[in-house]
Amino acid sequence: MPLETLKDFGLKEKEARFYLVLLKHGPKTVGQLAKELGTYREDAYRTLITLSRKGLVEESISKPIRYSATDPEKALDMITISQAHELHRMEAYKQEALGILKGLSSLEETTYETCNVVRGRDEVLSGVSKLAHTATESIVLAIIPDIIPFVARRGIIDDYVAAVQKSVSVRCITEVTSYTLNTVRQMTEGGIEVHHYDRYDSLVFTVVDSQESMVAIDFDLHKPQSKNVRATAFWCNSANYAKRLVNTFNDIWRRSVPAQECIHASE
Repeated sequence: MPLETLKDFGLKEKEARFYLVLLKHGPKTVGQLAKELGTYREDAYRTLITLSRKGLVEESISKPIRYSATDPEKALDMITISQAHELHRMEAYKQEALGILKGLSSLEETTYETCNVVRGRDEVLSGVSKLAHTATESIVLAIIPDIIPFVARRGIIDDYVAAVQKSVSVRCITEVTSYTLNTVRQMTEGGIEVHHYDRYDSLVFTVVDSQESMVAIDFDLHKPQSKNVRATAFWCNSANYAKRLVNTFNDIWRRSVPAQECIHASE
């Protein structure tokens, strides 16, 4: 059953029903959906907003606004990426809780892989820069477009270009937009392999030499010039954890296209 399949992917039953109706019957207004599914307009609107944030529905430009279902393959990709993001989020909190509980435990000390929660914008960016400087073989980077110009101003892109000059393989996945075009062009000219993934807005992470990794948990983009910006990341020195991230990266990489195609199309 399609409904059960979507629920197995992590959607709530109501969200799955909305998506299936739109997929089967095409674009509809909030009122039409509310009537067909037997709910209130306000409830239908809230559900559509949730599906939109997950990348599962799209709004029309014309009035009245109609909502349509995202292509099924792309929708499942978005759900998978979102769940991977949540998994890494829970991993970070698990390590933090583990550190606290170990301090209270009277049991014999056990050896754990080195992991840490990094807090603060400057600390997170400094950690990413250090990873780029220590790379000797490879770097993979997945980043949402909103962050790219900001990290470029902080010199992080220059760090990656410098790594390329040391014969380090650097690959990056992002969305190429008018906002990111100049920076992406700079990256490709510097020898970084960049791929475009349409509407990439989920997991932000980097992995160095298939060993060290950093995953962004939270990064406030609304106050880029403020000194007190909310930012949290999960750093880990674990080959097993890095392998999972690299596998996720490679899966998205196969579904993306070279950024040069987008650059040429804009010229």
